[in-house]
Amino acid sequence: MRRRLLVLSLFSSLLPAARAQSSPDAERLRAKANVLLQSGSSADAAEAAGMLDKASEIEARAAATLKTQAEWKKLQEPAPAGWEPFVIQLTPFLSVLTVMLTLVFNSYQTRKESQQKREEAVRQAAADEEKRFNDAIALIQKTENFSPAVAILSTFANGPFAPQARQTAVSLLLSTKSYDNFVTLFNSYVEPVSWENVKQLLDLLRSVSTAVGPILTKAWVNNMTDLSVLTPAEMDNYTLMTQERTFLGTKLATLLTQSRTSPHPLDLTNMGLDAIDLTGADLRGCMAPKTWDCVNLDDTDLRGFVNFQSSWFFNTAWWHARRIDTPFLEYLMARFPYTETQRANSRIAISAADYQRNLTRLRALAEEAGADAAKSGTMPSSM
Repeated sequence: MRRRLLVLSLFSSLLPAARAQSSPDAERLRAKANVLLQSGSSADAAEAAGMLDKASEIEARAAATLKTQAEWKKLQEPAPAGWEPFVIQLTPFLSVLTVMLTLVFNSYQTRKESQQKREEAVRQAAADEEKRFNDAIALIQKTENFSPAVAILSTFANGPFAPQARQTAVSLLLSTKSYDNFVTLFNSYVEPVSWENVKQLLDLLRSVSTAVGPILTKAWVNNMTDLSVLTPAEMDNYTLMTQERTFLGTKLATLLTQSRTSPHPLDLTNMGLDAIDLTGADLRGCMAPKTWDCVNLDDTDLRGFVNFQSSWFFNTAWWHARRIDTPFLEYLMARFPYTETQRANSRIAISAADYQRNLTRLRALAEEAGADAAKSGTMPSSM
């Protein structure tokens, strides 16, 4: 009991520091409790303890009330003026946005650096390929052997230098002195022949025809070909180039006997057609070749020909054609009529009767076409 009294007395002595905020009721209770504690009685001590507990409860309720009042007052105070509240609310968003932008920028930089590396690798590969191609061309120009040149060019069959490789192959093709090499290069770099690359084929045929022209002129003696006037070297060139011309002409014939995919006329000028089969070919609107030698024109459409006045026909049964316009027909009748000694590359036997019969047919068709054109007020159709 004595110990309890000491504790209560000590607790009561520590309370003055907190009484500044105490209510009057709590102060009165504490004062009475101090008086009772001084008596030293157990009963008084118990009563004093009750009074102190009640005083504490009163002060706790008062402190809670003061706290609530302070918070309510704070809520009623006006918000800070200006942009400070907005900045305070926006700060978290700006922090997240900054992180996101940093990630995006780093990702962009990484992709850009990767792209630059890829572009640099492509440029370097192109530069290496160009150097390899230039070195190959230099080697081809120095070598006298055909096989190494073809092997080198074949490595450029695909890729950025494929067009230059083909052009180089064409140059070799025209300069080679071997017919076998000529055929090998053609099959490697020109085939397959189609309407898409027909111009390349025509240019080759024109080049070969132009090259053999002077030899043919020299060998043309007394309106006939006399190969005995040629030197051995000229004879070798004549044999080679006529073989090449026949080879190219055959390739062209294969294409011309197919359906034409373009209405544009073909330029056959300054070239010779030798021993080829143009049966059923559609040659409407073409520019006429320089020579037709042993050409099969059975059922060939020759309407609309241009520049035919300089064409020469040898051993060719042109009257077996399907259609010929009147101007061209009159030119052929005057310059290259049928002769008893004539040969022809035709599946139909030729004779004077055959010639007259087909002339009648061709004249009738030409006159019919001219009459139809006159009625419609247009030129005879060439396509």
